[in-house]
Amino acid sequence: MPPVKRHVHPAPTQQDTQQHVQQEQQQAAETAASARKGPLHGWSLSRVKRRLQRALRSPYDQAIWSLAAPAVLALAADPLLGMVDTAFVGRLGQEHLVGGQLQQ
Repeated sequence: MPPVKRHVHPAPTQQDTQQHVQQEQQQAAETAASARKGPLHGWSLSRVKRRLQRALRSPYDQAIWSLAAPAVLALAADPLLGMVDTAFVGRLGQEHLVGGQLQQ
């Protein structure tokens, strides 16, 4: 078996360290600036279209999304209908609630 060659990295110089610190400070400043602008700053309709086109590149992606979209809507609608049902039942009077229980 041949010996393993190891690459030895030179020790970082003071200039390398200063450059690294400056890069980190610049990235932190950019991150803070983008956070102040809000999460949707810089989003445009063309950017959304490009992202959707990337998400729907292959025919398999389109088939998956065509199956997933109705499932997501159904999963979102079920709790909403439960809340509407609870709101209507909560507005009924005591006589109506007893009458509904006796009917079953």
